[in-house]
Amino acid sequence: MRATGPETTAFAFCPRCKLINILDIVRWNGYLRMNIGRLSLLGPAIVVLIALVAACNSEAPPVNSVVLPPTPTNTAIPPTATPTATPTPAPTATPTPTPTATPTPAPTATPTPTATPTPTPTPSIADGIKIGEKALVKLTAGASQWSGVMISPSGRIVTSSLNLGTAPLVTFRTFDGATGNAWVVGRDDNLDLAVLEAINPGQQFAFAEVSSLDFPTRSENLALMHIKAGDFAVQKFNSGIVGSRQDSITGITYLQLQGFSVGDEAGGAVFDAQGHLRGLRMDSDRMIRLGIGRIGEAWAMDSFALATAMIPRLQAGVSIINTTAGQCVDLGSPPPIPAIYKGDITVGGVPGPLGVRLYARAIKTSTSEALWFSQPLAVEGRYFLTISICDPSFANGPVDFWLNSSPAPALTNYSVGKTLINDLVFP
Repeated sequence: MRATGPETTAFAFCPRCKLINILDIVRWNGYLRMNIGRLSLLGPAIVVLIALVAACNSEAPPVNSVVLPPTPTNTAIPPTATPTATPTPAPTATPTPTPTATPTPAPTATPTPTATPTPTPTPSIADGIKIGEKALVKLTAGASQWSGVMISPSGRIVTSSLNLGTAPLVTFRTFDGATGNAWVVGRDDNLDLAVLEAINPGQQFAFAEVSSLDFPTRSENLALMHIKAGDFAVQKFNSGIVGSRQDSITGITYLQLQGFSVGDEAGGAVFDAQGHLRGLRMDSDRMIRLGIGRIGEAWAMDSFALATAMIPRLQAGVSIINTTAGQCVDLGSPPPIPAIYKGDITVGGVPGPLGVRLYARAIKTSTSEALWFSQPLAVEGRYFLTISICDPSFANGPVDFWLNSSPAPALTNYSVGKTLINDLVFP
């Protein structure tokens, strides 16, 4: 419904009112002018009417009201765009696939089964005896016979020194019957110990290793072995450690062994189950002189001292001789005037070195018995040596000279009280 006047325009603010149309209010305008008196009565109603009109602003549009659509605005139609030609893509060449070579599988190696190691049996003392007895040697110097132990395949022997007497040269016999001569490389009569070396051995020898371990425990099985004088019967005894004593002067440890001294054991051996040399047998009388042993007890020098100190010291050429064999020591008539031998000495074309020991051997013609005398060189290239023998049967017998296991070519005689000048040449 459209309004027709300015009043209508002014009051046409509630197009959605449910109770009254604004145009009806305009029609009542004239009536209100004529009925002012009545208008005052209608005041409350008008107030209510205005409140209702105001409430119409928040209500939904009436079902009967017509909502005028907005006047459409003329919009310019944009020009139709000319379609752009889509370029036809050039066909892409399909690459020819390169055939992949199929690898030939390598044949799998069949694993070689690992052999199960055979456990090494624990050696027994019987095994040690078999090794040890092959290393024993029998030594002979003059009328003395005793034992020694081969400690290297080249023919090095460790033994007792007091049985040597004054001799630097001995004969030896091995377990398998081989024989030869051995020269004293070094000796120390204060320790009753000597190291010998076979002269021109020409073979390899069975030997025993000198153990450098601490001395054996009391539970360890040992074997005592030596060669009986007069034959080659090897004496064997099972044994063990009873105790040990140390020499306060030298610091050497001596082992007391189970068993008893039976004689001839000097230079014999103490072997363990591996066949290693664990001690060198000592004479019972010597142990008594040291204040360590008693009559009948079995003793040995510990191999640790032998391996680490004593044998290396003797191999360096130490020579301490305390024996008086062949010399006149008995009370009674005075000894004969000594024979004196002196002269120049060369070794390998040069003067003999200071301190090297020169030996002289006097031989009894009737029995071939020999007595040895020695003296270290006090002057380089010069020697001075005396020989005095109480037994007159040595008179006019031959005398030869030795140095480092080699004899000098020149020979002389033993003449009591004479001074002989004789130059010596050694290879």
